[in-house]
Amino acid sequence: MTVKLTAKEQKMRRDLAKAYHEAFKKRARSSGFSYLKPTPFKRVGDWFVDFYPSIWTDEVKAEISAHVKPYAIDDLFADILGYSSLAGTPLSLRARGPHCLTLPMFSAAIESGGNVEDMVRKSMDFMEMTLARVQTLTIDEFIDFSGMDRPPERVSENQVVAMILAGRRDEAARLCELAVAQKQTSSRSGSAPNGERTGLFSLALRSLS
Repeated sequence: MTVKLTAKEQKMRRDLAKAYHEAFKKRARSSGFSYLKPTPFKRVGDWFVDFYPSIWTDEVKAEISAHVKPYAIDDLFADILGYSSLAGTPLSLRARGPHCLTLPMFSAAIESGGNVEDMVRKSMDFMEMTLARVQTLTIDEFIDFSGMDRPPERVSENQVVAMILAGRRDEAARLCELAVAQKQTSSRSGSAPNGERTGLFSLALRSLS
């Protein structure tokens, strides 16, 4: 059961969040991460990782999540949808850009009874653990995970694009055909050659043909 905080306690949580983010930014930067509030991020080989900490102000809860994706997947999304590639742009756009993929993969609780130092330490420990896990992550594991963002009866856009990136084009095409046949609405769209707004599944099929 969530305990409702008083106005004074919520003010204390806001102050805690402010102190945490300031201390966390310094630690993340000193550890080699780039930073765009509130997100540290880094390229790790063929992968891109960013971290998003959340401090609740209406309850005693704090956690950090890791978004992990193949470095090249945003460029493939852009190519399919007809957007400008992120190649040559600031790395921060892969963390917080308007069309970038954000897929939480891991998370951890960092609440420490208001102790900022402990919260930052837990955050950094989680980040180092995540980077170690990413070193052994395979594209096939990412494909399996990326399909979990949808109910079983719906096709995942993230999974389709990950399959194309991995060279599993026939599987991707079959999933796109299924989505189109089911008239599944796409959350992402781009422009078809005739200028009409078209969903990702139809555009992906066009790119695969």
